[in-house]
Amino acid sequence: MEQNKSIGTLPEGWIWTTLDSIAANITDGSHNPPSKQNQGIPMLSARNIENGKISFDEVRFISENEFEYENQRTRIEAGDVLLTIVATIGRSAIVPRPLKQQFALQRSVAVIKPLINGQYLTYVFQGPVFQKLLIDNAKGTAQKGVYLKTLRELSIPLPPLEEQHRIVARIEELFSELDHAEDELKKAQKRLEIYKQALLKSAFDGKLTEKWREENLEYDAIDQLKKIKGERNFSSLALNNRLSTRISFRRSPIISTWASATLENLIGIYARIGWRGLTKDEYTENGPLFLSVYSLNYGKTVVFHQANHISIERYDESPEIKLQLNDILLCKDGAGIGKVGIVKHLPDKATVNSSLLVIRSFEAFVPDFLYYLFLGPSMQKLVAEKISGSAIPHLFQKDIKQFTLQVPPFEEQQQIVQELESHFALTNELESAIEKGLFKIKVFRQAVLKKAFDGRLQPQFPHEEPANKLLQTIHIEKENYLLEQKAVERQKPRKDKPMETNKSILEVLQDVDGPISAKDVWLSSKYKDNIDDFYKELKEIFNVIKESKNLISSESFISLKK
Repeated sequence: MEQNKSIGTLPEGWIWTTLDSIAANITDGSHNPPSKQNQGIPMLSARNIENGKISFDEVRFISENEFEYENQRTRIEAGDVLLTIVATIGRSAIVPRPLKQQFALQRSVAVIKPLINGQYLTYVFQGPVFQKLLIDNAKGTAQKGVYLKTLRELSIPLPPLEEQHRIVARIEELFSELDHAEDELKKAQKRLEIYKQALLKSAFDGKLTEKWREENLEYDAIDQLKKIKGERNFSSLALNNRLSTRISFRRSPIISTWASATLENLIGIYARIGWRGLTKDEYTENGPLFLSVYSLNYGKTVVFHQANHISIERYDESPEIKLQLNDILLCKDGAGIGKVGIVKHLPDKATVNSSLLVIRSFEAFVPDFLYYLFLGPSMQKLVAEKISGSAIPHLFQKDIKQFTLQVPPFEEQQQIVQELESHFALTNELESAIEKGLFKIKVFRQAVLKKAFDGRLQPQFPHEEPANKLLQTIHIEKENYLLEQKAVERQKPRKDKPMETNKSILEVLQDVDGPISAKDVWLSSKYKDNIDDFYKELKEIFNVIKESKNLISSESFISLKK
């Protein structure tokens, strides 16, 4: 095991060994896409394994017949250790005792049947050394993964059995304290978020500026909107941006100096029309910046350090989304739906990908007021409806255009922004302190795990049976287990592999989470007996699918474009 030379030394009585040598069996989940149905046996994927726990949220289901077939290959039992090995690599959990819920697994999760302390093994998986081994040994292009053959050969530190129990007990003692501290910080984080939303609601209900209005009765939103409507026929701003005079507004029934209006034609809303054939292969080392949702992950201001680059020709294809100062970016689909940021500086020419909307405030709104509006409870409620009402959440431009809001006079918008930013200065400091605390807890967990598997978490007991003797016992147990399994298999009636043959290629791809081999698509489709028709449909849907190849096996994988 050459890799051990760079891993480190172990205490007396410990040894480095392979994962395969301490497991009765190592396999992965189903390589067939789960059926699309609302009941049956849950089939979990990598997203259901997190923080040492198994979740049954957002699962696919398979029939009893499919489960019986899958169970022949991958029987999941209490005490088994699960490890994610595709895409989201390195999450682990132990199957609890007793096993209250039967389930199957997708191929993104490996099942290890340990012949040592299973909880010890999950902590090994979570530790920094093994996490690095997993990442270093992951292969693939479209989705990185660790092959089972590679996984079996990865090294783990094996202490004496009693030492394994002591390590688990000490880690759980320390992690319990960390869990409590983490829970308290997360509760504080939630309370801050509730406070921020309450503050935003107060701002857009007019309560935050009640006193200001009493002292500034001369400002009226209706007068301002009438003036804007009248000037749109000839102002340079309106003409250059082709702004319509069709603005719908009336006096607010809530606050006499405010207007009730829909956003359509009051603001500009722009988006990239699909990808126009743009692929990652066309990204350049220099040139205009090409932003994605990652640019909205750092608070109010849009950041550019995670942006890709595209050619000037691609940038010029969509002039309406060439970014300007004070543009507001809103994520309209995917996991980041509802995230919002505002452009406060432009380091270079920049544009956005198809997941973002570009929103411009024009004459009726202070840009920062509009930013806070999209961050506030009314707009986020609209986002929540899109998330809960669709398998693929998506905000359409019409959703934003038809949104009705209470519009304060321009001067009061400025006052609202000033009030909000004064309050948010303190909450931002508190949020930063909480995030630093959570990060320190994460670092401390990794430090605990590293010390544990270096043998430095507690005193050693050299008189205990050394790990090499334990390994001999495990070897005998493994041989007995495999003999027993062979005897059981011979007596069991074989369950034929269930095949659905009525699905189109599109339906097969819609039923899976990510790329699937072209061969599996073919065998899972209605064309399994007619390869010509299979290729015919492939050509018909070519514009909505993408193909990638495994560099090692040259196998083709197909998935739907996002």
